[in-house]
Amino acid sequence: MPLRTSNILKYISNMSTLLKYNDIVLHNYF
Repeated sequence: MPLRTSNILKYISNMSTLLKYNDIVLHNYF
């Protein structure tokens, strides 16, 4: 797998983790 592709996948997984975290925070505070 090319480096660029793995970087993109890493970025996507980081973003999805952040979104899940934001979801939890929003549910807790609102």
